[in-house]
Formats: sequence, C-alpha cells, structure tokens
Amino acid sequence: MSCTNEQEGAFERAPEERFEMTTLLKQGHTGDYEKLHAAIPSGLDAAMRAAGATGWTIHRNGLVLHHQVTAISSERMRSTLNSSEDNMLWQQQVNPHLDHSAAAPAASSVGGDWSLVWDFSWPVR
Repeated sequence: MSCTNEQEGAFERAPEERFEMTTLLKQGHTGDYEKLHAAIPSGLDAAMRAAGATGWTIHRNGLVLHHQVTAISSERMRSTLNSSEDNMLWQQQVNPHLDHSAAAPAASSVGGDWSLVWDFSWPVR
C-alpha cells in the first residue's frame, strides 16, 4: 500500500526558498579558494543542514563567485549560521580569499563561461 498526503505517516516537505548571492575573489586566490571547497568540513556541512539549507552551489567566472542557495527559510539559515561556531571557523578560512573592497556585479551581468566550484552534495572532510 502506498502513502498519500491524506494517509497517516505521509511525509510532506516544507516549502523552500531559493536565493542567490554574488561575491568576489581576490586576484591570485582562485586555486586556494577552490581547494578549500573540494570538501568542506563535516561540522560546517552539519551546521548548514541544521540551519535549513537543502541545496547550495557556487559557480565561478573569473573572480566572480555566484552562490545559488535553497533553504527552508533564508532568514533562519542566515541567523543560525551567523551564530554557528563551525561557520565562524569556516569564514576565518574563506574570508582571506574574498575581496570585500568592491561590490560584486550581478551574476546576470557577467558574460562568459561559469565553472562549478562547489556543490552541497559533494563529500565532506
């Protein structure tokens, strides 16, 4: 017997939000940034999942990084991650590679080829 939404025990997924962010890499930091993302720490992965993230990819075009995120609630995810020790440690590793001195352009205004840097489904370390 298969379960339907009306049957007891049926699983219904919460609605998800999709949002995007764009950041910039510092000149000469592409390789180090991509090495960090080859496999993120398992504690960070657990913190992101506990915060409600269900999907996240990062694509790069030159120095422009485009993050596409799916979460149960973007507000809850940001709030939870901002107080996460695992996320704070991760930001200490990643931030030296990011250029915070200029506003990142919208991803839609950047032409050319985008390469995948990281996907939430990848293995952790």
